[in-house]
Parts: sequence; C-alpha cells; structure tokens
Amino acid sequence: MLKKTVFLIAVLIAVRAWASDPRLARYTDDPNKVVWFLIISDTHVGEKVDGGDQDTVNLNWVLGEAYTHINPAVIFNTGDLVDATNGGLIPTGQHDEEWRTYQNILMDNNMTFDQYVDMPGNHDQYSDKGLKHFLKYSISGQYDGKTQHNVIRDYGFGKYQFITTATCGNDGAPWPADNASLDSGEIKFITDALKHDQDSSLTFVFGHHPLFWRSGVSHLLENPVKNGGKFLDLLKQYHVLVYFYGHTHKYYTQWKDGVLLYNLASLGKSPDKHFIIVAIDNNSLAVRAFKARDWPYIVTTAPADKAMDGDNPYARPVPLGWDRAVVRALVFDVNVVKGVKFSIDGGKDQPMYRKHGPVWQGRFDATKLKPGEHELTVKYLGRTHTTKFMVAETECSDGKDNDNDGLTDYPDDPDCYGPADPQEKGASLPDNEVPDQQSADEGTQSDGGMADEAVTDASGGEKDAGSVADESAGTDENTGDKGGKPAVDTQGSSDLGLGADTGRGDPNPRGDFAAEGHAGNGETETGPSPGNTAGGSCQCSQSNTAPPYGEFLLFLVMGIFLIAKRRSGRRE
Repeated sequence: MLKKTVFLIAVLIAVRAWASDPRLARYTDDPNKVVWFLIISDTHVGEKVDGGDQDTVNLNWVLGEAYTHINPAVIFNTGDLVDATNGGLIPTGQHDEEWRTYQNILMDNNMTFDQYVDMPGNHDQYSDKGLKHFLKYSISGQYDGKTQHNVIRDYGFGKYQFITTATCGNDGAPWPADNASLDSGEIKFITDALKHDQDSSLTFVFGHHPLFWRSGVSHLLENPVKNGGKFLDLLKQYHVLVYFYGHTHKYYTQWKDGVLLYNLASLGKSPDKHFIIVAIDNNSLAVRAFKARDWPYIVTTAPADKAMDGDNPYARPVPLGWDRAVVRALVFDVNVVKGVKFSIDGGKDQPMYRKHGPVWQGRFDATKLKPGEHELTVKYLGRTHTTKFMVAETECSDGKDNDNDGLTDYPDDPDCYGPADPQEKGASLPDNEVPDQQSADEGTQSDGGMADEAVTDASGGEKDAGSVADESAGTDENTGDKGGKPAVDTQGSSDLGLGADTGRGDPNPRGDFAAEGHAGNGETETGPSPGNTAGGSCQCSQSNTAPPYGEFLLFLVMGIFLIAKRRSGRRE
C-alpha cells in the first residue's frame, strides 16, 4: 500500500500545473531570459485639429524605424485606431478614408498579426454597430474576424499570455455616447482564455478603457468600463500582472491589489510619453514610457525597480552576501551602442558589457552596501534611467539552514536557484527550473571607454560587438528577412489555434505564436494557427486547473488521507 501511495504522490507531482504568478519573478545573473515588446494607444489616424500630422508620422515611425532598431517581440495598440472625425473636431462616424490610411501604414511597414495586434476603442465604433470597419481594416479583425484575442508566446524559458479585449460598446452608438463595457460573451472569452492557459508564467491583459473613475483627473470623458470592479476581481483571481489601457490621453499608473493598472498616453495626440517599452527579465517586469523619435532609449531590467509605478510588490531584493550582483539593461539606438555605464547611489561610474543584441550587463559588490534601499542609474550618451532596489538577506544567502535539510545557501543547497532566492525550501520555482550559475567576467575596458563583450551569434560563431551595427537592423540571421521583421512560418500545426515551433533560436526570440479570437457575440470561436516565428516552443494542453503550490499540497495530503482511510476500511 505504501508503494501505491508513493506512486500516486509521484504522479500528482508530475502532472501538476503551475498557475500564472508574478510572485515567481526572479533576480538572477542569466541574461538570456529577457524579452521585450512595445505598446501604443490612441493613434487617432485622421486627426488634424490637435496634432496636425502627428497621427501618421508617429505611427509610421513606430512601425518602421522603432520596430527595426528596438526589434520588439510584438507591438500592441490598445485602440482608437482612427479619429472618426474626417479631419474635423467632432466624431461623425466611421470614414473609409481614415481606415484606408491606417491600413496602408500597416501594409507599407509589412505588419502582420504576429508582429502587430490592435484592438478597438470608442472612436472605432461610433455609428458602427458590430465594429464592421474594425473587422474589415484592422490587422486583428482581418486575421480572423474577431474583436478579442488570446495571444500566447512561448520562449522556452517562459510562456507568456496576452489577452486583448474589446471594452468599447458593441451598440454603434454615435458620439458622444461611449457605452464602455464587456458583454457576457466577451467576459466568457476572457475567462476561458485565463482558465485555458493557467500554465503561463505571466499574463497581461489589454483594453481601451480604464476600470475606474479617478479623482482629480482633468479628462472629463474618462468613462471607465461598466462593472470594472468585477473585471478587476477576475484579473486578481488569475494573477494577471498588468492591465494596459489608453483612452484618457493621460499617462497614469497604479498598483491595485497586486495588479498594475497602466494608462498609456496617446501616440497621435499627446505631447510626450507616446509609447512604452515593456521588458520581462527572468519573469520580473520593467516598463518605461518614452517620447517618439527621441533616441536613445534605456530600460533597466535587473534588479527590478522597487519604485516602479509606486511600490512594485514583485521586486526581488539584491542578496546582501552577493559580491557579484548584476545590473542589466536594454539600450536602444539607431547607431551602434557603446559606452554604457552604471552607478550606485551616485558613486563612481562602472562599465556594462553587451551580452547580446540590446542586452547590457554589469556587476557590483553588494556586500559593501547597507541593507535597505539604494539607487541605481544606467547611463548612455547623456540619457539615464534611475531606479530603486533593496539590499537584504535572503534565505539562500543568510548562512542559515532554513529548511533543515543539512544544506546551507546557494550553491550548496540545490533547493536554491541562486543567492536571491527568498526560500531555501525550493517551493518558489517549477520543477523544470535549474540553478543559475554565475558567469565569468563580462569583459575589459579599452580606449578609455567600455569595450563591448564579444557576442555569440545564432549560429554559434562570435562577432566583435564593438564593430557591428544594431543587430535588429539589416538581415535577420534566423528568418532571412530584411529590417529585422520575422518571416512567418505558415506550416505550423494547429491545436485549438495553437501554432507549431521551428526552434530557430533567435537571440531575441519572438517565440511560438498562437491566438484565439472572439467576435463579441457570446460565442467562443478558435481561429486558425498562423504558425510561428523564430524562438521557443508551445506545448499547450486543455487544462482548466492549475492550483498554486499551497493548494496542491493540501490536495496531496487529502489524497493520502483518503487512501489511508480506504485501506483502514478494508481491514475492518
């Protein structure tokens, strides 16, 4: 009987699924688990009163020059694609000319659904019940005739879920009516998507409208989604990390019950903060807003910014005992990037070295810092990004055998993935994670500046990173496409709309692409698979349960109890 019980435990451990959970964010020295994407909002193509040609100029720039040199995994547009004014002041309904201009910009920049995902806003539905123009002209609408999508990207080191929603009304009410809401069919699609992909490492949700009214906001037509509180409860239930939205043309961020509510400004109308770069570094989040056409751009990704948008609850501390603590940042420019530096608490500048593409890394001795909050500044060509981080003891770096297994700290205790692991008992990571190893020195200084570290290309050979142009420009080594835009593999298999993988190993992998669409009519339909671009694999199963670790242990104990009780009954 004991053997059967042990076998059952082994089976349960083997089949358990890990729910999307921002608390699994890590601070490690591994530079190869970093991915980034762009988000824009309120392009308002056709707008002429507020910004002149800002609408078309900025959108062309994002999809052209920015896409080439930033090389994001994907671009999201959270709505108000067109202005619905036909160049006037007041929205008068949908105009084919505006939509054709928008569509032509996408086509001129060779955008496809695997590179660019758009969603409808209130300006896109004025006097257009059923969003017929959106379905005809937008990238997402043309892709499968749906208004909501569940996009999955799997990079091997992490599977990430992106759900786009249609928060605008479906009634086609004319301006100034804006019946922002999610109907029962739309809520069902979102809920089903969250249930289906609970094995995602992180989940991001996008919409056009805010979830709540905010006091002191100057935008009188903020108009949040009806029942936004219930929608937030759904996001909390499935551990969604961020809800990105636009509509107000005002930049605003807030952590609410563990969910980051991130309000983008307008690409087509706002004076600055036109787009954001979002980075995932070992499941830690970094987000920063920028002005269009104002190079260069810096996003510090490690250590995670404790002060990001107020007080980041998922920022891991730098372990007090780590004498080779890591600083990592993404640096983007139209020119070859050299001379990236960082400083701690306003101290001496220290060098950073290119690891691959725009990923730069440096090191510092945390043993010389006092426990508590410290300031990190990454610098390049007069631009800076200043963040906050905590230095603290962790269970895997405190010199104690916290889990009483006879082994102490990283690397002696295999339950520690690194010195920053907050728990020695090994419950903070899925079973397939392996401990990180500290890498060798990044490089050396020369000519009074920072020497780029040699970069290993996709074929395994080395490049002199100090002499090459931005790797996102020119010919993509993995797909053969020009301008860094990936070729689409249309031969992928289809399982519930989930694509296959080619495993080509891009240094900035776009991962396996999959999407399910929703028409907003109460029915859930699955679109065809577009295949994938370079990067990881997608192994997706129809699983609606992915209990957190504590619930799993409870379930396991109950199973053992029932087995023992049944055995006792047989003896009686």
